Amino acid sequence: MFRYVALLILLLPLFTAQPSYSGEREQLRGTQFIGLVKGKTLSGKNTAGVKFHLYFLRGGIVTYMDKKGSKDTGKWYVKDDKYICVRWQKMYANKQRCASAYYKDRKIIYHGMHGSGEVDLLAYIADGFK
Repeated sequence: MFRYVALLILLLPLFTAQPSYSGEREQLRGTQFIGLVKGKTLSGKNTAGVKFHLYFLRGGIVTYMDKKGSKDTGKWYVKDDKYICVRWQKMYANKQRCASAYYKDRKIIYHGMHGSGEVDLLAYIADGFK
């Protein structure tokens, strides 16, 4: 019995979809991104310097809200297992925007054709701004 438990402990890292926490910037694949953001808030500042929160929900729903009261909802999906794509209902004229996502130091860094930036990965669902 002990051998089976020890073997399971050794093999467990092979079956998890979470990125490493080594401090190295690591590109997130589809399942890694989903596992990392599920039940958490992505928090950052938009190009105007206004704080915002993103929530990636089950079923491909994403929501946005910022400190000034702007809100939007959209659809998100993973493309080619390496791009996170979003189509907002109001923002960006309802056009698809895709970006590569990387993880480092509790931040998700994104690079896309329409810009780059980073958001903090909070370990909880934030319901307001500080």
